[in-house]
Amino acid sequence: MVAGAFLGVGTLYYSVASLSVGSAAFTANVLFIGNEGWFKSVDGGKTFRNSPAPHGDHHDIWINPKNSQIMIQCNDGGANVSIPWDTAGFANGPQTITVTVRDATGNTGSGARSVTVAN
Repeated sequence: MVAGAFLGVGTLYYSVASLSVGSAAFTANVLFIGNEGWFKSVDGGKTFRNSPAPHGDHHDIWINPKNSQIMIQCNDGGANVSIPWDTAGFANGPQTITVTVRDATGNTGSGARSVTVAN
């Protein structure tokens, strides 16, 4: 846990801070800080915990204002997308998630990721 420590590295353009509001899942006390690390506070920024992320250099985050469990966190490696997923209808064990995206011009791309369900 980081308490009262400087979380930034390098110049200010390198860092991002985002406050999550407007959802039962998060309150105004939830704060994210991104730079070389990815940090989360649940007490309004008094303390932070280092949160795992698959790539470094965290530059931006978008939090859906209608459902704060849906987030897109951007970094030098691309983007990490967080969505709620009810696993109750899936058997325990390995599952494969396939995601297809489309940009504004109609180009598409897809990728698959294996996850382990443990209900």
